[in-house]
Amino acid sequence: MASKSKKNTDAARLQTSDSLKEKLERLAKEIGALTAADTNSPTTSAAKPRRVPGRFKGALVVGPQFFEPLTDDELKEFAAE
Repeated sequence: MASKSKKNTDAARLQTSDSLKEKLERLAKEIGALTAADTNSPTTSAAKPRRVPGRFKGALVVGPQFFEPLTDDELKEFAAE
């Protein structure tokens, strides 16, 4: 009797592995389609402009008032309530 159940189990495993194989193949095709669609999107790395170091040099100027101590009113604005 043990041999009969073993044969049934082997047949069930074959059917399961075939269905899993089919599902994996289908998912691989879907992923391939998504990847192909993603490469045509405008947000790919090829569409990004190249970084230029120092492009904004001199755009932000810090005046001497930046280094002065904060007033009591300014300190109260930063304090947690």
